[in-house]
Amino acid sequence: MEYGVFKIPRPDAVFYLNVPMSVILRLIDERHRKASRAYLGKRKDIVEGNIPYLENSHKAALWLAHTQKGWIKIECAKDGVMSTREKIHEEIYKKIKKIIK
Repeated sequence: MEYGVFKIPRPDAVFYLNVPMSVILRLIDERHRKASRAYLGKRKDIVEGNIPYLENSHKAALWLAHTQKGWIKIECAKDGVMSTREKIHEEIYKKIKKIIK
């Protein structure tokens, strides 16, 4: 619909920054314990607290990255440890250089 009806240009590439669910859940817990999010009280927000929703969203994004032309998956964690921003940037930049040659 976006491309046909609304005439939005198709992207040359879509980068999916993949983080395993185990790491996602750990990061959510760490942020919840450390960050001041007074507006939530002791609760997690509606998305963070819904593990099945997070898992289904993750599966859907992985499926898109695997089946859709132009989707590029970047692994952002290895052995349960998040990569640095610099390492993730380097991976994205390598892929972009191949696209724009």
